[in-house]
Amino acid sequence: MTEGVIYLWILAGLFVGLLAYTIKKKGVLNAATYVIGIYTLASFCSISYYSSIFFDFLSEPAKVELPGVLYLFAILLIFFIPLLMLPKRINRYSIDPERFKVIYYIVFFISVICLFYNFLNHGIQVKNLMDDFVDIRNENYENDTVQLNIVGRLITGYLSAFNVFAIPVSMFALFVLKYRKVLSSIFFGIAVATPVYSSFVVAGRSEVVNMILLLGFTFFIFKDLISRKAYKSFMKGLIIMGSLVGIYVLYANFMRFEDEETPASLFLFKYAGESFVNFSGILYPQIIGLTYGASSFGLFRRLIGLSYISDLSELRALVERSTGTPGYIFYTFAGNIFRDFGAVFTLILGGIYAKVVSGILPRTESDAVKTGTLMLISFLGNLYLPGLFYFSLYSQIGNISIILAIILYFYLNSGEQKVFIANTIHNEQSEKE
Repeated sequence: MTEGVIYLWILAGLFVGLLAYTIKKKGVLNAATYVIGIYTLASFCSISYYSSIFFDFLSEPAKVELPGVLYLFAILLIFFIPLLMLPKRINRYSIDPERFKVIYYIVFFISVICLFYNFLNHGIQVKNLMDDFVDIRNENYENDTVQLNIVGRLITGYLSAFNVFAIPVSMFALFVLKYRKVLSSIFFGIAVATPVYSSFVVAGRSEVVNMILLLGFTFFIFKDLISRKAYKSFMKGLIIMGSLVGIYVLYANFMRFEDEETPASLFLFKYAGESFVNFSGILYPQIIGLTYGASSFGLFRRLIGLSYISDLSELRALVERSTGTPGYIFYTFAGNIFRDFGAVFTLILGGIYAKVVSGILPRTESDAVKTGTLMLISFLGNLYLPGLFYFSLYSQIGNISIILAIILYFYLNSGEQKVFIANTIHNEQSEKE
């Protein structure tokens, strides 16, 4: 057993300890347990991947070192603090119905427009699922739309940012508020179908996997606010959808790599665990410079008058020139921020994030959580879950969605709030007079 494998076992042990603590404090069916459980599983996958005899054929030269392992766990733990601060259950919520309806219809109609536009461009023909299975990637860069007309640029370059909120808004309307059930069912169906369709038309996997992960995360946020009947129905649906996604990913993996000399099954461990190996074995020990926000916050750089790279290949080239490390492999979301700002400032930024977000979250089960806060918590799933691989909000669309999340938080938390309480026995809602 090499030293690097031992260090990854240490990382896995730290995650197991954190998971055990989270289960003890929050229970099994909890958003924090859900996220940390996925990271714990990934840590064991990183061991299988790194210790494989085929590792040198699948990866950039990497030597996992203890400082990188410990730093990675420390920075992830800091970013996990808001999750750990959430109460075990959210039993009350408050809402301004009129403000929520505004957001509901805006997100709904934009979701319809985006799906319809994508359908017009791609139709019902999807690529042969045995020909090409693309890696996780982002296709929302500004340069991807320069050949489009003004409508296409508006939809793919800006309006698509609203799709990030389709799942939490539609789920809240359908399962918590039970608002216009037929329309909300259509809305929820579109929220799920959009990433599935996007994955199929490129014979990809990332969007459908991210969708099912975010669906589960949002459900764990809302689960104590929905009726027992809806809870059971959604759990069954989530298990069925998760199974179908799992089958699809397995099929995709084995079809893509069946002719490779290395076992196709090893690529599953690679995708799940490579980010930990890449961070602690490549990025942390080898970085020679920083990208100063270009890696993760390009739109914000442009807003303050700094240079902004929208082309994916150019951005990767910049990352490689600036950091001395590959720009096309994954380092977790913390890795994106790390190569932007370095070790010290990433810790500071993580601390600021944890302090600010934890300060606006509910602390006890008796707290009535405003709808804007619920939407913000759900939005954070986009940081944590795709974040196992990379910072998924780093494109123009991603940066815009960050701004939208802040706007939605303040807008939905304003106005005249009505408080609702979920009965802890029958889990049925009643308005607090």
